[in-house]
Amino acid sequence: MGSARCAIIIPTHNRLDDLMATLAVQVPAADGLADIWVVDNAGTDGSARAVRDRFPSVNLVTLPENRLAAARNEAAARADADFLVMLDDDSTIDRDSLGRIPAAFDARAHLAAIGCLTRRDTGRPDDDIHYEPGGLPGVFIGCGAAIRRQAWLDAGGYPADFGFYVEEYDLCCRLWQAG
Repeated sequence: MGSARCAIIIPTHNRLDDLMATLAVQVPAADGLADIWVVDNAGTDGSARAVRDRFPSVNLVTLPENRLAAARNEAAARADADFLVMLDDDSTIDRDSLGRIPAAFDARAHLAAIGCLTRRDTGRPDDDIHYEPGGLPGVFIGCGAAIRRQAWLDAGGYPADFGFYVEEYDLCCRLWQAG
């Protein structure tokens, strides 16, 4: 742990089945390319224990209260990686895309964040498998964002008072303001 240039950050709250399906796909896809961090947002469904038992290579942060999107800040502060990749507990990024992230940033010194295509697949037969391309032009969505870790830290990460949704707009504005 800590040797990869990317850290995948996945917050979760009481979505054990989705999280286990995601990790079953993402752990092998990330092998050697990214460390994985799961942030358990005060869950009560056994997710933290399941991560420890079934995926011992995954870094786990357990929070005493649900911090919603700002839970990502906890893993971002601890990750030893150049780039942070934000996923949801029902989304994955393929190995090829993950492997291209460092080169995309290395080629553009002022690039702070990019939106990546992610696959939503909870493993349930009634779910559609699709790709989430992102939000408005110039604004990434939380799931599928790859962010230069130092830019994230300098900008202060996600605001604690936004909950979920539009926290990305706030962070993007702060990244733009920082240059």
